[in-house]
Amino acid sequence: TLPKSGYFEILQSRTISLIARHQKTIQRSMAQRKAVTNLKKINRYYVLKDGTAIPVDSKKSILHALNDQPDLKTQIKKNRIRFGANREAGLSGTVRIYNQLVKMQ
Repeated sequence: TLPKSGYFEILQSRTISLIARHQKTIQRSMAQRKAVTNLKKINRYYVLKDGTAIPVDSKKSILHALNDQPDLKTQIKKNRIRFGANREAGLSGTVRIYNQLVKMQ
């Protein structure tokens, strides 16, 4: 099941779906007699596969979650999907490629 706090955004929706949970937290502290407030953004990503939400956060974790397509790793490399600076784009691109591979079968 998915966590209840924050809001959700559906990034890809086909055979396998990619969902992002966006959450903001406020951290308050005292530093040198002054109140300091920090707003922290937390983004978590989930792959919906067979009715189960699987948390993913890297290339390794999404390849593990979608391991029934052996050609996926090759296609990620071929399409130059990157996970560094924009993790969301990398995860979304991987799910898009996975859905195309499933459709071709």
